[in-house]
Amino acid sequence: MVDVETLAGNRLLTTIPESERERLAGELELVSLGLKASLYRENEPIEYVYFPISGVLSLVSKMDDGRGIEVATIGDEGMVGLPVFLQATRTSAHTAFAQIPGQSLQMALRNVQRVHRQPAERAAAHRPQPLHPGADVDDRTGGCLQRAALRAAARLPVATDNA
Repeated sequence: MVDVETLAGNRLLTTIPESERERLAGELELVSLGLKASLYRENEPIEYVYFPISGVLSLVSKMDDGRGIEVATIGDEGMVGLPVFLQATRTSAHTAFAQIPGQSLQMALRNVQRVHRQPAERAAAHRPQPLHPGADVDDRTGGCLQRAALRAAARLPVATDNA
C-alpha cells in the first residue's frame, strides 16, 4: 500500500480521478528495480503490472533468428503489463526488464482483477439501470486506467474523462 501522493510520480496514474487514486493506492506497492531486473519473460505468466516512477523499463521481442530487439521503453508516462491489464492474456509476447534502475508501483495480478471487478460490482449496487457506453464512468477505475493505457499505447495524448 502506498500513499496517494506517490501515485503522482506516474503520469498515467495522474489521469485517474482523485477518489479512485485513493482506492487504487491500496492495491499498489512501491518497489525498487535494479539494473536488468526481470519483470517477466516471453510466453511466461505475468504476475504484476508496473507503473514506473523513476528509471526506464524495456520490452524486448525475440526475432526469428533468436536475437532480441527492443520494441518499447516505458518511463513515468506509462505502464508495463498491458496485456494483463486489458484482460487480453496472462502471458506476454515480450520480455520486460529494468533498463535504467528506479522505482515503480507494482500491482499484483489478483489486484488487477479486483480493480476490474469492483467498479462493475459498485455500479450494479448503486445504479438501477445497466451500464452502457454513455454511462458516467468517472468512478470506474478499471475503465479509466484501461482508456489511459490504450491512449498511451497508441501514443495519443492522455486526458481525463472530464477534459
